[in-house]
Amino acid sequence: MLNSFAKRIAIAGFPVVALSSSAFAHLSYSNRNFGSFTGLEPQSFTITGQTVPNNWGWADGTDADFAHSHEIRFFRFNLQITTSVTITVAAVDALALLPAFSIYSGLAHMPAQGLDYETPVVFSYLATLPGPAKEGAFMATGNWTLGNDNNISVSEFSAFTYVGNAADGTAANYGTAPGVNGDGNADGTVTGTFVLAPGDYTVGVGGANYFSQGVDAVADGVTLTVLAVPVPEPTTGVLAATSMLAVGMMRRRKIRLNP
Repeated sequence: MLNSFAKRIAIAGFPVVALSSSAFAHLSYSNRNFGSFTGLEPQSFTITGQTVPNNWGWADGTDADFAHSHEIRFFRFNLQITTSVTITVAAVDALALLPAFSIYSGLAHMPAQGLDYETPVVFSYLATLPGPAKEGAFMATGNWTLGNDNNISVSEFSAFTYVGNAADGTAANYGTAPGVNGDGNADGTVTGTFVLAPGDYTVGVGGANYFSQGVDAVADGVTLTVLAVPVPEPTTGVLAATSMLAVGMMRRRKIRLNP
């Protein structure tokens, strides 16, 4: 039975059904835009009918040679004020897909500007980075950039500033790369909560089975839900404790200045 808070969430939620697309080469948000959240009341939106290309694309982006951006499905949303955001990704078939996601501040270029992908200019830039030769531009646990045919320099690329990640399962499926936040239970569903500042955000979703690379190339379905709730105001007790601490610090400083 739902409690009163859960009932408010259910009432505030308006599911968005999006049709899947067969195009993975370019980074777009077609039918994958959650819109803008006010942050003033609980709001929950769900997008269904989407697929990710395989069961390993996200995990591939955790290692030193990165991953192709077309191995990832990208979603977007906007926050009007600082908000607590919970993202849940559920596989349609938990036996076929262990999902993971990363969240970034920033957006890709819009269609009128030319859609982003791994262009020759992008690969030329990637070749200047340290470490092994890069498979693609996508980084699951760090900042990354991507351009399009209209971009002739890195300064024109889209910039994705890393915020955090969540992965289904354990190192037994997503590998031993540092910085992965596994949920410890490979059950086809993963959830992560973040307190985010106002602005535009990109969510990259993909498969978390690092060890199935080159084996599982079948697109698998996902459902993604974004729940946005207000950041709690400090309680009276917290405010009082903070005030007392400040007063105590001022008194100690006065004693030191006036022995």
